[in-house]
Amino acid sequence: MDLSIFGIRHHGQGSAKSLLKALEKLEPDCVLIEGPPDANDIIPFVSMPEMKPPVSILVYLPSTPKKCVIYPFALFSPEWQGMKYALKKNIPVSFIDLPQYYQLKENDEKDILEEKEKYQDDPISIFAEIAGYEDPELWWDNFVENRKNDTDIFSAIDIMVTNLRDEKENLSDRENLREAYMRQSIRKAIKDGYKNIAVICGAWHVSALKIKNYEEKNDQSILSSLKKEKTQATWIPWTYERLSYRSGYGAGLQSPNWYEHLWNNKKDIAVKWVVKASRIFRKKDLEVSSAHVIETVRLAETLSTLRDRNSVGLLELQESIKSVICFGNKTKLDLINHDLLIGSKMGKIPNNVPLTPLQTDLEHLLKKFRLKKELNLNELDLDLRKENDLEKSYFFHRLNILDINWGIKSNNTNKKGTFHEIWNLEWKEVLEIAVVEAGVWGNTIELASSSFIVNKSESLSDIFELVQILYNTLFANLPKALDKIMTKLQAESALCNDTIKMMQSISPLSNLLRYGNVRKTDSNLVKSILDGLITRVCIGLIQTCSNINYDSAQSILNEIIKTNDSINLLQDQEYKDIWLKTISQLADIETINKLISGYADRILLDSNFVDIEIFEKKMSFALSIGKDVTDASAWLEGFLKGSGVILIHNQKLLSLIDNWLVRINSDVFVEILPILRRNFANFSNAEKRQIGESLINKKPDFSENNLDTSFSHGQAEKVIPILELFFL
Repeated sequence: MDLSIFGIRHHGQGSAKSLLKALEKLEPDCVLIEGPPDANDIIPFVSMPEMKPPVSILVYLPSTPKKCVIYPFALFSPEWQGMKYALKKNIPVSFIDLPQYYQLKENDEKDILEEKEKYQDDPISIFAEIAGYEDPELWWDNFVENRKNDTDIFSAIDIMVTNLRDEKENLSDRENLREAYMRQSIRKAIKDGYKNIAVICGAWHVSALKIKNYEEKNDQSILSSLKKEKTQATWIPWTYERLSYRSGYGAGLQSPNWYEHLWNNKKDIAVKWVVKASRIFRKKDLEVSSAHVIETVRLAETLSTLRDRNSVGLLELQESIKSVICFGNKTKLDLINHDLLIGSKMGKIPNNVPLTPLQTDLEHLLKKFRLKKELNLNELDLDLRKENDLEKSYFFHRLNILDINWGIKSNNTNKKGTFHEIWNLEWKEVLEIAVVEAGVWGNTIELASSSFIVNKSESLSDIFELVQILYNTLFANLPKALDKIMTKLQAESALCNDTIKMMQSISPLSNLLRYGNVRKTDSNLVKSILDGLITRVCIGLIQTCSNINYDSAQSILNEIIKTNDSINLLQDQEYKDIWLKTISQLADIETINKLISGYADRILLDSNFVDIEIFEKKMSFALSIGKDVTDASAWLEGFLKGSGVILIHNQKLLSLIDNWLVRINSDVFVEILPILRRNFANFSNAEKRQIGESLINKKPDFSENNLDTSFSHGQAEKVIPILELFFL
């Protein structure tokens, strides 16, 4: 019996090339690979032409899909090429690492794992340091990945790792379990009668898989305490983005695109890489000539020779592109680095790969709606008057409920009318995992989102959060969840004494009631809750606004503004009557903060709730010389909140404010100037211009205070700089 162990680097294209040459020479009758035995049944899919890496094996617990582990593969991954070789030669191939059905249940620290080499020390770093390299990746690339002579590369790795491991005292418990299981798997293959076995594993494990050095009884003892849990496995598409170290993947690469480039090209590697870079530059409207390409390649080859490299590497090419094409400007190189080094490549899997029920339903809906999973950001404009578009809207809202955030609804639309909905779509590989995780809630997108949102509502008591839940439920058209959420919301709103929370809830409910007919929602359900909320807000608002400071008043005023806008939107006379009655109390009660009183007066005036003559007297009183200037400025701030139109159309009100400003002591004026500037800054440029024009040629009225009415141009000029600040 012959046992050949090939120590590779995960996703190392050089390792993969050396491995294929070694396998062709060895002609094994069995191939064993470090990987999850849970997925042995789905290995045959690797040979299907529809399978296009990068892809990943996903192993999960059906009872708790959130607990899962992924094993990514690229075209140039040695394990991938090992599987393809065995399937092509029609010889048995299987995974031999410690199965996830022994591990996932115990994994409570992190739900989603990316399986990779786990060293107590990083052997590559140690080898690189011994060889005099500061960069471990550069050492590995030169020694293995870009090696021109493949003779005995695996023997060299074996010797180095064996010597390094001999110096180590202890491995982690998990490493001991993994290696014991792999040795047992090798022994089983021998017992099954295989005579020429090839084992493909991470370089760190090479010496540990030499079964002659380990007793079988000890390995059986190590594994005896393991408890098995049912797992399932499937293939999912993956991306180069997630294979890069930038994603946080422990076995990540600096440039998956570079490794694919090395895998696919045997000649003119440097030339083809620089040409690829130049094309990306041109797509970004940056000029690159053929002379640039030639000089860049020459510089890269020169650098490689000076550094005694086996061949031109990525480092030399990047430095040369920066120097020649970018003229030393790193910022210019940064513009293309992601596209050049990583890109947006996404793999594909065959249609007959076993899927979870929820994945199957998702694929069915994608075909129904003619949607494609694309990494690039795309905009989708839905016309909710069309039945198919309305169903798509339900679909995306349901996905978002399940945290499968493929589409983000845009708040901005260039279309007129509430019947348009704009979605920004961008599929990400992690969403494949999110779909599997969501499967615990149901076998279809509709059932799962309904179950999930009901479960979420049951743990909430905050009325505003429940209103958001209701909002999402109605927009996702989940009738089975609606009744339960409505019951919960009605119960919590009846117990709620927080006026602010109730006001916050009115705005989203008003939008539902006003525009719900576009989405075919039941307006009666929403109105029944709004009836109670608006009534209770009106009862509690007076107490909420009494005896509070300016900062608290600012916060409450924002909610009053939103509530007032919502009630105006609804155009319901009953709501308006009870609201304006409450607002009139806010305007007249002395204990109400003046900021809120001022805005209350503005609401009453805009709603024609009071006669203008009566209001002019009230304003004159609020700004009279006997009133505290701070209170008067707060009242004025509230009154002018949001718009100065009233001052354009009513010259008497403008005169009252103008005369009040004239009478203010200069020191006090400087104090309240920031408040006044803030008020006028919110006006549109047109409003400010018209107000300024109204004041031109207007003579101040000093008669009320028996002041000197003679006009001095010199004195007037002194206030111009302050007035300029005031109206800017």
